[in-house]
Amino acid sequence: MRFSKVELEQTIQSIPYIQNLSALSFSQEQVSFDITFDFEELDKPIDFNIIIDKAYPLKISDSESIRFYLKDDEYKQFSHVMSDNAICFHNQHCIIFEKKLQQDFQAIKWWIKKYVINQEKDEHYEHLITANHTYNGVYFSFQFTDIDKSFSKNEIGIVTNTYLTKSKYHDKDMYNYLVQSFTHNVTNKNCQWSSFYSSKENNLLGIYIFIEDKPSIYDRFSFSNWQEFKSLFNQEMLSEIWGITLTIQQEHIPIFIGYNTKNQNIHWQVAMIDLKDQFFQNTQGIHELCDKQINWVISKNSSYHYFFGRGAFHPNLTNKKVLIIGLGAIGSQVARTLVRGGCKNITIADYDVKEPENICRSEYNFLPPYTNKTDELASILWRISPFVELSSIRHLATEYIKFDLPSEYLNLLSAQFSEFDYIFDCSTDDDLMYLTGKLNLTSTILNLSITNHAKALVCGVSPNHYRFVRHQFDNILENDTLDLYNPIGCWNPTFKASYNDIAIMVQLSLKTINLMIQENNYQNFTIQYDDNLNLKVERF
Repeated sequence: MRFSKVELEQTIQSIPYIQNLSALSFSQEQVSFDITFDFEELDKPIDFNIIIDKAYPLKISDSESIRFYLKDDEYKQFSHVMSDNAICFHNQHCIIFEKKLQQDFQAIKWWIKKYVINQEKDEHYEHLITANHTYNGVYFSFQFTDIDKSFSKNEIGIVTNTYLTKSKYHDKDMYNYLVQSFTHNVTNKNCQWSSFYSSKENNLLGIYIFIEDKPSIYDRFSFSNWQEFKSLFNQEMLSEIWGITLTIQQEHIPIFIGYNTKNQNIHWQVAMIDLKDQFFQNTQGIHELCDKQINWVISKNSSYHYFFGRGAFHPNLTNKKVLIIGLGAIGSQVARTLVRGGCKNITIADYDVKEPENICRSEYNFLPPYTNKTDELASILWRISPFVELSSIRHLATEYIKFDLPSEYLNLLSAQFSEFDYIFDCSTDDDLMYLTGKLNLTSTILNLSITNHAKALVCGVSPNHYRFVRHQFDNILENDTLDLYNPIGCWNPTFKASYNDIAIMVQLSLKTINLMIQENNYQNFTIQYDDNLNLKVERF
């Protein structure tokens, strides 16, 4: 222990609202004792058993190494009380034992005042506290998203699921599934995934029961035994469930229990059952729920607003059609960042192939060593977001722009490019930039170029992007065109810069672009380092 028995006793005695220290057990591994909280605002004292681990006052991973267990079950009705009667709390870091213990006792006193005395409720608690079990020694997870239709109370039907992958979860295997649709009679209610995911094969059927109100104890803990559903599952419902199980030829079936959360989103809790060992029995036409533990498995609402809830670009970018031309060091990072930022409709364009030397500063992987850039990047982007509609183009106007283009061809290109709202030109192709400057577009072109050694980034915004970018490179910026990377062979050399150098510039440029879109104020800009390695964005 990092503290002595005497230090513990003296610190507790110094806290005026703590009484009745008893049942003290002190060892080098763990300390346990009982105490009573009693202060003026309380109607009656509250008794706790406290356990302190040897790591105290430090945390164990991200959890407090001190636990406060209520000795009376009546307090389970209040917020932040776990199923084992422990108070869930997180406190400030402190390495001084006496100060840390005082802080932690004060946190419990604050909990008593806020939730027991004032009986406040936390609005952000939408989902029930559920124990996630293994089934046949492995974990299961089910990802669901928004549905395009509503559900009625006590509605029962079939769920279709797609197997995604097997992974490790803690020390066991996990089988991950994607929920595709809910079917009641002949009506399909489809999950709103991108077409890449919604078109995948369904290979696991389940049963859903939408009960509308959450199956809870104290409005926070989910049911743990099937018999607790007695008041919610009537004979007609159990008979319908029984009939569906007879039609599903699977050893195990996921049972989806649906209910409305406080904000009126639908949440699905999933339990795994074995057809040989059902959760209810049929005796002479009478269905009875069994006295069995519910095998809840992991289910997650991965709807768009949850998936990107921690941070997305402005809707005026994420809801628009985006074209990214050039998928090298700059373009591949732009594509990946836009997808992580919640963009829903992206087309990627590049005629080039990925080779091993492209990997060190782009968003590609070593395997496979050779492939079309569009093919590999699409695979990477689909793995990031289940909401992005993704298209790819391997041949664009760059093959033809050396010729004197007739007005008809320019009009055709203008129409094709204007199908997009934003075009990120990351090709570093001056000929293409010159061509797009001649087009009559309704879209906005954002041309991103980086100088050698990534000392500066230039963003030219249409319609004057060609003139601005060339002016910066020809007259303003320092750009060493001699110290370039010359690969083996006779093709064009390329600029030198690490992944880190490029990523810093690209990420700041996308932050600036997102802000411009949010403000509806489009300007050319440059990003440069000053003498103290501070980055400066200058708009023009």
